[in-house]
Amino acid sequence: MKENNLESGKNEHLYGCINICSKICNIKCCEQNHIKQGDKLIPNSMANLFIGESGVVCGYATGVDIRTKRRLLELGFVVGEKVKIENMSIMKDVLLVAVRGCLMSVRREILNFVYVVKNK
Repeated sequence: MKENNLESGKNEHLYGCINICSKICNIKCCEQNHIKQGDKLIPNSMANLFIGESGVVCGYATGVDIRTKRRLLELGFVVGEKVKIENMSIMKDVLLVAVRGCLMSVRREILNFVYVVKNK
């Protein structure tokens, strides 16, 4: 894993997201699309999006179980795919997500594994 030193201004992030965002998603990766954890930048997880916000999948968490990752890929959460939060449950633990023209309900704890770059 690479670390990003915020003072140096390097364009490398903890998960190598800058390369994925710029090459696959055609979106300029910047600090607005990442969360600071100490001196590191990590990509924004899909669980942090609000109703009506959309983004492009740019990667997955490193600690995700292979079965969970495979299931996310089967559902359409592939790198470069556009996703949008349409609605959420009253308890805010289940989100209604639009992916590839389909609406599906996914638990927030699963969406924490999907990293996105927010669309403006």
